[in-house]
Amino acid sequence: MKFYDLVNFILNIILPENLNCFLCDLPISKSNSYSICKSCFCKLSYIEDGCRICGKPIKSANAEYSDGFSDNRENDEIQQGCEFCGKKSFLFDRNISILEYNEASSKIVFKYKYGKRTFLAKVISDMMCDILDKKYSDVLANVDFVTFVPLSKERTKERGFNQSEKLAKYICKRYNLEAVELIKRVKNTKKLYGLNSADRKKYLRMLL
Repeated sequence: MKFYDLVNFILNIILPENLNCFLCDLPISKSNSYSICKSCFCKLSYIEDGCRICGKPIKSANAEYSDGFSDNRENDEIQQGCEFCGKKSFLFDRNISILEYNEASSKIVFKYKYGKRTFLAKVISDMMCDILDKKYSDVLANVDFVTFVPLSKERTKERGFNQSEKLAKYICKRYNLEAVELIKRVKNTKKLYGLNSADRKKYLRMLL
């Protein structure tokens, strides 16, 4: 048994999972998935159909009532890009998003990144991988390795871990892949939490 696995084994004995919902702290059944209660889980919004390019949700919440209408718009957006990204260019071929960004999903991210709840890496990676298995088996079949966004030394010391690296390693473990560090961070940027998209772009352009 590797040292990392041994540590997780000991932690699961001392702090077993599925005792309380990690979002509301209410007791839950040990059979619950993702260490979350049903009420909090229902507040998460899984993306049923995402844009083929940027991953933003396309299918509307009332799609189940629209069987009598069809203009092929959803299919076109999935294949060619949605209204958000159709006229934009990206440095990636495809983005896959699992959850819509709302109060519940943002709370998960905040607790993970800033609350030092590193166990959420496994919870989040399980959520991601379960959807990948269910809907994106074709993508998984072509994956060679997984990489992650690096943190500066200052930010790593502040948080105690690199959240994206930890996620990448859990995902790699599930699919027997290798996590490869391909990107180097050359500048220590300030925290962008709370800034909108335009302000983030403006700040990052200033660093160029």
